[in-house]
Amino acid sequence: MSKKLLCHFLIGIPGSGKSTFASQLVELLPNTAIVSTDRIREQLYGSQTIQGSWEEIEREALVQFAVNIARDKDIIYDATNAKRCYRLDMVQKLADFELELIGWYLDTEVKICQERNRKRSRQVPEVVIKSMAESLKRFPPIPAEGFTVVNRVDFSQKEFDLQTLIEKIPQQISRTSINRHNRTHHRQIQLHEYSRLIDFERLLHLISLILRYPGIGAMHVNQPETLAAIFGKIPPIKTYIAEISLFVKHFAGKVYGEEKYLARDLEWLEKNHFLQPISAQKTNQVNSQSESNELELNLLDQPNLITHQYSDIEPFQRLLKTIRFLIHHPFLRDPELTIQENLIAQMIRAKVFDFVSRDSLRKDIEKILKPYQILPEKPLRRGYYAGTAIFSPRELQKLFRLVQSQTHHLDNPVELEIYETFRERMEASQLLTETDTYPVRIMGTRAIVNSEKLPFSALAKNPERVEEAIETGELLELNRFPGVGKFAVDKEGFFQAYPLQLVFHNIAWYLGFEIVGGSDDKLLRFDRLDRLFLGRNTGKNRPHLEQKRACQKLMKLYAATPGIYLGNSVSEQRKYLSSKKAVRASVEILLELWISDRIFRFVSEGTQRFPVGKMKMSPPREKNSLVDKSLFVLSLTGSEKFPNRLQVILPKWSLSDVDLKRWILGFDGEVKVVQPPEYAEYFLTAGKAICAAYSP
Repeated sequence: MSKKLLCHFLIGIPGSGKSTFASQLVELLPNTAIVSTDRIREQLYGSQTIQGSWEEIEREALVQFAVNIARDKDIIYDATNAKRCYRLDMVQKLADFELELIGWYLDTEVKICQERNRKRSRQVPEVVIKSMAESLKRFPPIPAEGFTVVNRVDFSQKEFDLQTLIEKIPQQISRTSINRHNRTHHRQIQLHEYSRLIDFERLLHLISLILRYPGIGAMHVNQPETLAAIFGKIPPIKTYIAEISLFVKHFAGKVYGEEKYLARDLEWLEKNHFLQPISAQKTNQVNSQSESNELELNLLDQPNLITHQYSDIEPFQRLLKTIRFLIHHPFLRDPELTIQENLIAQMIRAKVFDFVSRDSLRKDIEKILKPYQILPEKPLRRGYYAGTAIFSPRELQKLFRLVQSQTHHLDNPVELEIYETFRERMEASQLLTETDTYPVRIMGTRAIVNSEKLPFSALAKNPERVEEAIETGELLELNRFPGVGKFAVDKEGFFQAYPLQLVFHNIAWYLGFEIVGGSDDKLLRFDRLDRLFLGRNTGKNRPHLEQKRACQKLMKLYAATPGIYLGNSVSEQRKYLSSKKAVRASVEILLELWISDRIFRFVSEGTQRFPVGKMKMSPPREKNSLVDKSLFVLSLTGSEKFPNRLQVILPKWSLSDVDLKRWILGFDGEVKVVQPPEYAEYFLTAGKAICAAYSP
């Protein structure tokens, strides 16, 4: 067998010293030719700065390979080769030449590369250098890419000795050949259908994209706007596998995007329950060893295969079963264990494994799950989750029922579209059964306004515009439609306000906001969304922290009041929000009600009707061990008709709240206001007015 020619495959970011390294290699290895992508750019386009068409550059590079190999010359391939997908693609195209590929990874410090780059007349943008460095950090060159050996060198070091490294190459080639033979022929090593690196990586990239883009494959039908946002336009797609291939090529690399292999991978994922949870029915049919957790894998007989870390069936099973478990069981927690210890314990409890070491799991996370974006890069302290799979199937079913119970509140197209998408995906994933679609729960309150009949400019027709303004702290100009219901204090004309929160309260959606300017500057209040419309764009925004603090104040006032009314005095609101008890007490008032026995049975059940700590009652006649005894501490009134007492401390403005008035009047004279006297007088007057309305 004739000795193979060598290809010295250079890898490194701009400024790492590749071209200088290539020149020194040529000096030490005279029968060697350089194939340089920069020189090809100059040859094709007249300048190395013109990026040109990679297809043309690559075609010329392969021609130069063929010409020099025909002359029996070794090759130095001088290009950045920073991304693994590019290296794999070129290695595949060089396979027919039967070269001995020697990888030279010029791992020069990024800071040094940037300094060298600044001194060049032909500079590479620093963002490009950082991106390439990140690619090499995430996926450094390894022999499994097709290299006989990868030499990692820092060409900037003074003690660097290229001659010695070159002299070691024959020995490295011989040792690599022996090691590979021993590994693939070892009795305990079992190769499988994903033992080739390119197959293994394609599978992981596919899993990652499925997790990051739910519904991938059907976006050209269901979410064309997502495709337009990613690709700049809506590409012509006819099949689900063509769409998936497009995503894989775009995010992972062209070399992983062949449709027939992706279709095979999808079939494998579905067969092994990555795309749907293991059904309870199947789980009940398996034996005590939980065979349903085992992966179905075809074994591979390829003794000359260049292997990677997961080419053996045992680590591959461990890795993929861990991924599958994380997809179906996110955020498992045990406060007494670290998240890694907890994950191991949960997988053993679920009979995924009999045993797995922390070191192996840590290696899987650091080397595979995070680089391939199956787990997020950020530190995880509350538990692991894969991609967008943040709920388990059971949790998703509960969440769907909750959303389903609120659908009658979803009176705008955007919200209804989201709900329909949720329902369709639950059905498509087979997580939604006929039982799940039965409306077990429903919220009884409903909007009194038909949003379809509102003017197009009504905020209730454009909630997404309001939500965006809330999130960005945008100052809005608002006005009320002519002829809508108004209170005496509501001013005419446009006003400016920072929108803070949307709240569904009893009958309608309300917008909570903070008024800006005029006599009501800084006033916090609510108004019905259907009554408001937008004016001119103010072009003003405020910091997120200010927006958040204002929202917290709004919610504190809302929680303290019996309804949606927050008063009309900035001074009173500020006093109530004060951290000083005496200041807050100056705008509080004691409301005391005397209540009949019949009605008190209802009232005493509402232990959270008013703010906790602000309400007290006399004890119910029928003793109940479940009631909060600290709440029922008042004495009885002594009145025969109204023996029961309720006291609650409220903001003064609550006495004008419509909800509170309606609640008291709704008990048909079996609730009597005792304190404050002016409030009792109000109900006396209201009662007389009602009587007068029915008098002849």
